[in-house]
Amino acid sequence: MDIVAGILLQDWARTGLNRADFVRPSNYELYLEAPFNRVEYYPIGVRPSSDLYPLIGNWLGRLILPQGDERISPRFVWMEIYHAPPAHQSLVGRTVMVQWDSDPEVQAYGQLVTMDVHFAERVQVSKRQGVVHLDRINY
Repeated sequence: MDIVAGILLQDWARTGLNRADFVRPSNYELYLEAPFNRVEYYPIGVRPSSDLYPLIGNWLGRLILPQGDERISPRFVWMEIYHAPPAHQSLVGRTVMVQWDSDPEVQAYGQLVTMDVHFAERVQVSKRQGVVHLDRINY
């Protein structure tokens, strides 16, 4: 009976069983085990051949959502710069703060393309089955 109660209450100490023997890693945890799936695997100084990887804009980088305590006004994201125009080469390899322009036209456009995201209960069930979902956008 203690085993059943412990499992239902998610109290593994009560069951006397080893949790690792029964819980499989999520797809995301498996994904992170491969080093080539992590940003630090790719050095910033190395750029792919322009024949194989043509740039489609002047700026290339990785957007990083701010941590909870960093979410203040004005709204922003971090951007790790991988490629920049010649006049801004000093930013390559750095992480900079990026925010919307205060121009009213840009602000209006931002409102048009902005919406709240709230995950349905189906997503929570799916997560428990090991499917990866972007938890950071669920608020």
